[in-house]
Formats: sequence, structure tokens, C-alpha cells
Amino acid sequence: MYIYKRSGGRYQESCVKCGALFKNWKIRYFIIHSEGIIYKDEFNSVREYITYDYDFHMKHGKNQTGSEKGIILETSHRKLSLESLSHFDFLQFVFYVKQGLKRSEYSTLHRYNSFAPVRQNCQIEFYVDGEDYYR
Repeated sequence: MYIYKRSGGRYQESCVKCGALFKNWKIRYFIIHSEGIIYKDEFNSVREYITYDYDFHMKHGKNQTGSEKGIILETSHRKLSLESLSHFDFLQFVFYVKQGLKRSEYSTLHRYNSFAPVRQNCQIEFYVDGEDYYR
């Protein structure tokens, strides 16, 4: 499905007022599944893959986004502002993101506050999560 995506959205932006004035909207193609969301550009190349994590949440509608067909996707590292082309696309996108999030194994915290669920019948005995070490 095609939806307008606002440029930017990285948390490293320095000038909020300047960024709000000069951003533009581009049509992106979104693929939604149980592990995350992929969006592609007009040349059909993958721009980004956003995985569902425990901090993923979606805001939608006029009260939360300021636009009747607006959608905001937020993870711990990314914020996407989207604008649907029609009400049908808006409802369909929200529905499928909620379904994908429900089916995702990574959307809740697991043992030892890990994002990864415990695997059965696996050859690996230990898993070390080193994400906090490199921050």
C-alpha cells in the first residue's frame, strides 16, 4: 500500500523548527508483516526495515497526530510520520500494523528483559545481549 512519509524522523535532528519548515512528503510503499515494517521508495529499493520491539507504538487519528488520516510510528530508535491517501488505506494500514504487532514475538520483553523469546530445541546454550554495553 502507498502512503505519504514525511522526510526525516531520526532522533539526531538538531533544529526542530528548521526541520519542521523544510520537510517534504514522499510516497512510499509499505510491507507489513509479523516481524516489522519495510518501506520502499519510488525506485522499489528498500529504504528501511523497522522491527517491532517492546518500545514500538503507533499513534493515529486527529487527536494524536493532528491529521485525520495521520499515523505516527515510534520505536526506541525511529519516529515515522505518515499521511494516508484515503480513509480506506488509513484503516487498512492501522489494522495490519496492529495484527503484525499482535503476532510478533519481539513486541514484549522476555526472560532477563531480552527482546528475544526463549527458543526450544536449539543448539545454542547461552545468549548474551550486548546492546547496552555499546551505548
